Amino acid sequence: MLDVQRAALRARWPGVEIIEDTRWRAALTGPVQPVIERVRAERIDEVAMVAPLSVVQRFVEAGLRPLWAEMVPCPGERPDLTVPDGRGFRFAGWRRVRRLALELEDL
Repeated sequence: MLDVQRAALRARWPGVEIIEDTRWRAALTGPVQPVIERVRAERIDEVAMVAPLSVVQRFVEAGLRPLWAEMVPCPGERPDLTVPDGRGFRFAGWRRVRRLALELEDL
């Protein structure tokens, strides 16, 4: 999580403990269901996700509403994040995912 993202969460929920748990990364390559079950079992209030859409979709299908970090391109500005190809992005805010719909076409 970027410092600017963490600061935005703290501004929204002052005094709340923010835990960055890297164990969640297992959902990126393995089954998502154990992570969803953990969120429910531990009664986690909010999940801020930086994950592929397929993982976000599974959370939404399970009735959870994760937070999504909206990043916007910022060429020529001071970016919050620079990806390996040199493109820069600025954090625009947290958004709650209520529904996720992908309309795909076979190639």
